[in-house]
Amino acid sequence: AAFGDDYSVIHVRSGPLSLHHESRNGWSPTRLAERLKELCVEWSAWYNAQEMAGIAGRPQLKPSEVNVVIELDVSGGDVLDHCDGFGNWSGVKVSEASDKYDALGCPKYFNLRSEMWFEGAKAAIKGNMDLSRLPAAVLSRLQTQLMTPSYKSLPAGTRQVESKDAVKLRLKRSPDDGDGLLVCYSDTSTWIPSAIWKEGHDNRNARYDS
Repeated sequence: AAFGDDYSVIHVRSGPLSLHHESRNGWSPTRLAERLKELCVEWSAWYNAQEMAGIAGRPQLKPSEVNVVIELDVSGGDVLDHCDGFGNWSGVKVSEASDKYDALGCPKYFNLRSEMWFEGAKAAIKGNMDLSRLPAAVLSRLQTQLMTPSYKSLPAGTRQVESKDAVKLRLKRSPDDGDGLLVCYSDTSTWIPSAIWKEGHDNRNARYDS
């Protein structure tokens, strides 16, 4: 959302642990790409500095190895064009069809955006989305934006989340923070347990101090 009254949102996580969240308005694709590179450097250094970062013979994480997923439906393609071979940058179009089907072969979700909202809710319910490190103001925005959209069931039970434009009319702003969070958590099926958040770890008593 490089132009207009919408926001460009960047969300950083390691496994199910959210580390950082920021919203920017009016930034050009070039400036957003540079900010992404800055954050790759900052948070890979943070990861490497953690007490457990060297366990199990894991190599140090290089900034160019951080996975960056960019929503392409608006101006995200321009941001992706400025990655300049920096690392593992990829794009996703949330308006595209979901590839999840039920046992009868019917689409479970109307599009990828609907899939992200429902699958994100499942991840949160299972305890696979820890937002406890985020500032209170960010948590408040996320709660409002994630709890506002409604949904409907289409024929064959396909679920469709309310459109972004409809939500924007009611909120008086676009739910960009919520969308950014869900894009960041959209690849949960490919998680590899990290040194920061290990599989089977009891997150109720976790400490994440650097």
